Amino acid sequence: MNNWSKRLRAGLTAKGLRYKDIADVFGITVSAVGHWTSGRREPSLDQIMILCKMLDIDIHELLGEDPVFTDAEEIQAAQLMKHIPKEQRETALKILETFAKE
Repeated sequence: MNNWSKRLRAGLTAKGLRYKDIADVFGITVSAVGHWTSGRREPSLDQIMILCKMLDIDIHELLGEDPVFTDAEEIQAAQLMKHIPKEQRETALKILETFAKE
């Protein structure tokens, strides 16, 4: 099992989603979802993006990759955002948008 499939399983568990729930969304078999979570197969990019929305996680988080940024301050901002509770991120983003408009 690869790391991304472990993160997928953890995300499904955290959201209380069953393999059948995922299979129904994509019109695939439950065993196909099992192949994803065991690392034997991988979903398409479109399916991964939908999974991220369902699990309420960033694609980089699911795939275990760091987002690509161009400078140290952007990287620092992204790392700090990870530690802000989800409900407070919207406020933080509005503050950042205010500075971006100036």
